[in-house]
Amino acid sequence: MSALDALIAARLAAVVGRDPQPFDVPAPAEPPPVTEPTQNPAVWPPWPLPRPLPPPPPDRRAIVAAARDLSPAERDVFFALLGPESGEEIAARMGRALNTIRNHEQAIRKKLGVHSRAEMMSAFVAPPTYEEMRG
Repeated sequence: MSALDALIAARLAAVVGRDPQPFDVPAPAEPPPVTEPTQNPAVWPPWPLPRPLPPPPPDRRAIVAAARDLSPAERDVFFALLGPESGEEIAARMGRALNTIRNHEQAIRKKLGVHSRAEMMSAFVAPPTYEEMRG
């Protein structure tokens, strides 16, 4: 250390009150302590919960394969159900009782493994997805 550096260090020590450090940077502040949030049921969680995921789409290939096993009467009702007509309109057009149409629809849904008319229609009316096209 040269005489000039020693003189500057002595003057800084007199002003600052201590020997200067090479990198005189203040120490970082300590982070605040982590506290657990209060879990008041009236306000917890503080954000809206996400909605549950929708059920997966039906396996269209399995539904189409199962449709081949329908009886002739079920097949007639099945193709009528794919249209826009209600159960009452189908029963009147086919000349059958409404309960017969409902029973056929219930048997069709059970055989195809679907839970609603919309789910059944989505397997046959909707365009195929990219994954289904790739095979």
